[in-house]
Amino acid sequence: MFVAILGFFLLLALVMSSLWAIDRRSRRIERNLVALMAHLGVAQSEPPAPSDEVKALAGSADGKIAAIKAYRAETGLSLVEAKEAIERLQPPGRSGSI
Repeated sequence: MFVAILGFFLLLALVMSSLWAIDRRSRRIERNLVALMAHLGVAQSEPPAPSDEVKALAGSADGKIAAIKAYRAETGLSLVEAKEAIERLQPPGRSGSI
């Protein structure tokens, strides 16, 4: 039993190490891409406008999280980018934190 638990933790450590290396590499690639785009004078494009469905969800009382999920599914944006876009749609008095 002890050997199985030890093997599990070793496997978990190996997986976590691999994920950390992948994350590090993707961050480096993203930095290089941003630097290359700046060097070439290519501006980053704005994300697409939210659909009517997303706007309706964002306008409802409890639809902020659903609107963020729907917008992410439509655009492929990160959670932070989608959250910021949805908060820009909401009236100033209703944009509380999640």
